[in-house]
Formats: sequence, structure tokens, C-alpha cells
Amino acid sequence: MHWGYRHALEVALISFYLGVCFTLGVSLMIHSVYYTGSVAEYAVGAYVISSIVLFHMSEFLVAVYFLRHDAHPGAFMIFHSREYTVAGAAAWLEFFTELFFCSEGWKVSATSRWGWLFRLNYTMVNCAAVLTIFFYLVRVCGMAHCGCNFSLLIETRRRSNHVLVTDGIYSILRHPAYFGYFWTALFSQLVLANPFCFMAYAIVLIRFFKERITYEETVLSSVEFFGESYTKYKAGTWVGIPFIR
Repeated sequence: MHWGYRHALEVALISFYLGVCFTLGVSLMIHSVYYTGSVAEYAVGAYVISSIVLFHMSEFLVAVYFLRHDAHPGAFMIFHSREYTVAGAAAWLEFFTELFFCSEGWKVSATSRWGWLFRLNYTMVNCAAVLTIFFYLVRVCGMAHCGCNFSLLIETRRRSNHVLVTDGIYSILRHPAYFGYFWTALFSQLVLANPFCFMAYAIVLIRFFKERITYEETVLSSVEFFGESYTKYKAGTWVGIPFIR
């Protein structure tokens, strides 16, 4: 891992941005609890901390400490795809549209079975934020435990030091990073009480991971990689994402 001036500057600026976001998130939560009593304000703060700051900073730190071959400013994963940017913008758009422009009749009824999930309340915001962090930690544990054998991109050529990891969390989940990301994304939308993004995220991510995992496991079970060893390993583990075996 050798960084030039440009990469070091990018890392410094992104870290500063995430630090500002963290300060903003904490400030909003404190201001809500002690001054305004606004659940919406509290939810924004919780979302910024659990779904933006924690995610992007941890992605980079894991790359630096465990995935040296992936350690670069892009490892923050802030602008890693157009789809990710659109998904983030859609979450904010739905939240603020419902908050400022939707009448009560357009919202999920507070007394319905879905009201507790998709109407802002402190209990649900806290529970969803904790679960967002928990499932993200599953992703981090998977990446860290796999170490140099993990890559953010699917590798089609086997490196000399690449081994099949089957112990620890990998003895249960064969794709803990995908599992953690999927559930983190869904629970992040419960932090903001976004019903449409919750459903859209689920549909898009299930389709995305189904295609990605199918391709990745085809590569890993090929003779160039782990062959029959991976096929046997696959039979004794699970993915943990709906509709993906």
C-alpha cells in the first residue's frame, strides 16, 4: 500500500467529511432528546451515524488493516456506483417528502400492523439503528476474518496466497459480507421509516446478490479455484438472504 500526495489528500478530505457528518448526527440526536422532542430530527441523526459514517469509515479501515490490496480512497465506498448514489438520494427524498408534503391520509396508519415500523417513533428508530449496526458488524467480521482472501471485486484469477476460508463465521454463512450488507440496507430504511425504499431496496438487492453470488460461486467452484472443496463447503452453509440458496 503506497499512497501518493493525491491519495493522502483524498483520504484526509473524506475523513474530515465523515467527521463532520458524525458531529452533525450526534448533535441532531442530542438536540431532539433535550430540546425539540422531534422524532424526525432524531431519526436523521441516527441514520447519518449508523448508515453513513459507520459504513463508509469502517469499509476503509477494514481495507487498510485487512485488505491491503484494496486499500485506496475508493475503499470508503462513497461514490462506488451510480446505483448506490441513486439509492441514497431516494432514501432522503422519500423521508423528506413524507415529512413535509404528505398529508396524514397518505401515510401508513399509526394504528395499523405496519404503523410501528413505518411511522416514526423513538423505539423503532433506536431498534432499527442498533440492528443496522449489528448486521454491519457481521459484514465487518466476515471481511476481517477472511483477511487477504477477501476482495471487494470478484477475482477471476486465483492469487497464490488465496485460500478457502471455512471456519469462524464462514462455517455458518458463506457470504457474511453480503448477508450483512443486505440486512444493513433494509434496517437503515426502518430508521427513516421509509416503506417504499424498504421494499425497493429488498427487491433490487435480492436480484443483485442472486446474480452476483451465482457468478461468484461458479468461479469459486471451478477447477482454477477450489473445485469440489467449494461445492462441499457450499452444501453445508447458507447465504441468509431471501430466495438465494
